Amino acid sequence: MKRSLAVLAVTLFAVSLGYARPAVAADAVYTLTIDGRPLTPPGKPTGALSHGGVVYVDVVQITKAFSGLLTFGSGGSTVTVSVGHKTATFIAGKTTADFGGTTKALSGKPFVIDGDLFVPLSAVAALTNSKFSISPAAHTAALKTSQS
Repeated sequence: MKRSLAVLAVTLFAVSLGYARPAVAADAVYTLTIDGRPLTPPGKPTGALSHGGVVYVDVVQITKAFSGLLTFGSGGSTVTVSVGHKTATFIAGKTTADFGGTTKALSGKPFVIDGDLFVPLSAVAALTNSKFSISPAAHTAALKTSQS
């Protein structure tokens, strides 16, 4: 009986960890560049990953790269990103986002890993008037701004 309870406790603990971290073994870390420059310095976390076939970026790192403003709400699962005169509000787990008062579909649901919110790269490209490209074989993604 004690063994059964111990197995149950370990199983419940492992399952609860799975809900806190949606990243899975199939996820792949991507290197992201903006106008040819890496989002993060060498040796630092890249801030981008492929999750469920969609490339996502860490909303804090990408907003800093564009000298934007972040406003958090709802325990970190909701964030409003302001870049220039444009805003977008993302909610973890939701397939849509509010872009300046217009609801738009996202290519994937934003999610949280270890307190960091990840949003689809395509949504960031739309917000920043950038073009994006992805190379799954090389695990790289690139944003090219209209300023470059």
